[in-house]
Amino acid sequence: MPDAAPALQQDPAQQLDALAGLKIEFFHEAIQAGEAERRTSTPDDPPNAGGSRDYFGRVRRLREILRSEKGWKRYNVNGLPLVVNEAKTIAIGVVLGDAQTGVPGMRQPRSKRPVGEIKQSLVIQNQQDALFDLPSSPQDAVLDDEEISNLDTWFLVTCRRRSSKGKVTVHSELSLAVKLDIQGYVVRWDPRICLPPLEFEGVIGYIEGTDDGPTEFEVPVEEH
Repeated sequence: MPDAAPALQQDPAQQLDALAGLKIEFFHEAIQAGEAERRTSTPDDPPNAGGSRDYFGRVRRLREILRSEKGWKRYNVNGLPLVVNEAKTIAIGVVLGDAQTGVPGMRQPRSKRPVGEIKQSLVIQNQQDALFDLPSSPQDAVLDDEEISNLDTWFLVTCRRRSSKGKVTVHSELSLAVKLDIQGYVVRWDPRICLPPLEFEGVIGYIEGTDDGPTEFEVPVEEH
């Protein structure tokens, strides 16, 4: 069966604007910041230093942009860094995807790290915070259980590829996670907003299996 034509025709700029007044530049700037951080690593660093710095830079810059441009706030759950809109209906995180990332069509990318049962973890964290009455910054979001139930968690999904000519291309999409496999990996997204790819000059060699940074976050996965 051929890929669905509508997925190829949708304008990502219009999709982002309709979602929450977002712009492609917000996500491209976050990816560029991560790539710049990656290139500060040296051969004397651990093998995964470049990927770790890239991930940290993407998360930090995306949060900075959405806080300054849109008034969003930070929100963390079990090591998963999110940024949440003012209405507390949309959260965005960052995750690595496979080679299908950023490619429109029926085939779905799979996250390269498990994300677990996000909403369940958010509720558990709320219960723990209530016990200890932990203080929060004005820049940090506070959500009650009802707000969590209405929260859609989207991810900036990225896949970094290196060509035979040494160029680096980062494919990406902003997508809503809707189905996890039994191990907690995201295997279905709907909708998917595929973003234009970004190309960089190759500087740091790609090391398969070590270049993607640390386990990005650890959210407990409920056993079934």
